[in-house]
Amino acid sequence: MDRQHTRFLRWLAGTVLLACALVAGLVALVDPYALYGHWFQRPGFNVVKPGLTRYADEIKLARAPAFAPAVLILGNSRAEIGFDPDGAVLAASAYNLAISGSGIDVAHQQFDYLLRRGQRPALIIQGLDFLDFIDAPGRTTRYAGPAAVHPVQRRFWRFDSLFSLTSLQDALQTIVIQHAPDAQTSTARGFNPLLEYRALARREGYYGLFQQRAQENARVYLKKAAGHRSGADFAHLDAMLELAARSGIEVRLLIYPVHGQILALYETAGLWPAFEAWKRDVTLSVARVRARHADAHLLLFDFSGYGPMACERIPARGDRTSVTRWYWEAGHFKPALGEVVLARLMARGAADDGQFGFRLEPDTVPANARRIARERSVCQRDYPALFTDSAALVAAARAR
Repeated sequence: MDRQHTRFLRWLAGTVLLACALVAGLVALVDPYALYGHWFQRPGFNVVKPGLTRYADEIKLARAPAFAPAVLILGNSRAEIGFDPDGAVLAASAYNLAISGSGIDVAHQQFDYLLRRGQRPALIIQGLDFLDFIDAPGRTTRYAGPAAVHPVQRRFWRFDSLFSLTSLQDALQTIVIQHAPDAQTSTARGFNPLLEYRALARREGYYGLFQQRAQENARVYLKKAAGHRSGADFAHLDAMLELAARSGIEVRLLIYPVHGQILALYETAGLWPAFEAWKRDVTLSVARVRARHADAHLLLFDFSGYGPMACERIPARGDRTSVTRWYWEAGHFKPALGEVVLARLMARGAADDGQFGFRLEPDTVPANARRIARERSVCQRDYPALFTDSAALVAAARAR
C-alpha cells in the first residue's frame, strides 16, 4: 500500500510538473505579451497580439529598451489610442509608452526608470490631461518622487505573465484573433488601435459610443468641479521637466484635442475657469524650467478648442452607417487626427503661426483664449445641438 501510495504521488507530481511546463512553454512560444524577443513569430499564428488587460505598465516598459526609441510617447489612453508609432509621421522611430488611466506621476516614474537604465530618447511627446491635475473633494495627494524600485523590477509579474491561467487564456486568445479584423489588439510598439470599436460602431452606431461616454463624463465632471488643484501632479510635471532639461532631452507637451462635446460639458459642469487656470499654470511651469536651463528644449502646445475637427458632427441616434473621421467618441481621437497632431509637434521650429496646435507661452495665453472663443462662436452657430445636448446631459447627471 505504501508503494502504491508513493507511486501515485510521484505520478501526480510528474503530471503537475509536466502540465506546468506545457503551460509555460505554450505561453513562451505564443508570446502574447511580446516579452520574449520575437524569436518565434509566425503570420497566422501569433504575430497579432491581444490588448493588454493587466501589467500594462510593466510589460510596455520592459519592451521599450529593445526598440531604443528616438521618440518616446507618454500619457494616458488618449495618447495610447491616438498616436501610432508606426504611422507615417514617426515612421517607426518611436515607442508608445502611454498607459490607459495613468497620470503624470506614472509618466515621471517611467521616464526616470528608463534614464537610470541608460535609455535616452532624443524627444519625449507628453500628453497632458486637465482632469488628472484635480484632486477629489476632501482629498489631497502628496508628492513623492519616483520610487527607488519601479514595479517593472519586481519579479512576481514576470512569473505571473508566464505561468498563470490568465496567461494561458491570453496565449490561446492570441491564436484565435489572428484573423479577427475587429479584435482588441496592441502593437509591439505599444499602440492600441481600438479596433474593437469598429464592431461596436457597426452594431450601436457612433451616437451610442458618444452618448454612453458623455453620460459617464457628465457625472465625473460634476464631481471634479468640487475638487481642487493637485499640487502633487504639478510637482511631478516640474520634476519631469527638470530631469529632461538636465539630461538634454527635448520635450514637446500637448494638451489633447478632445471633441467639442467635452469642452461643452466642462462649461456646463462649471469646470471651464479651472481649465483655463490649469493652462496658465502649466505654461508657467514650462517657462520656469526653461528659465533655469538656458539650453532646455521644452515646448507646450494647446490642441484643445472648438475648431472644425473638434466640432465634427456626432451621427444621429439610430444611424449605424455614418463613420466619424476624427473621433471614436469625445475623449479619444482616431490615429488620423493623431497624425495631424504629430506632424505639428515634429515640425522644426513649430512657431505660433496660426496652425492647429497653438504654442503656449506666458504672453500668448490670452490670445489662445480668444482663439478658442472665436472657434466656439462658429461651432455654436453651425452645430448648436452640441451645446444644448451637453447641457441636457449635465442637467440629467445633476438630477441623479
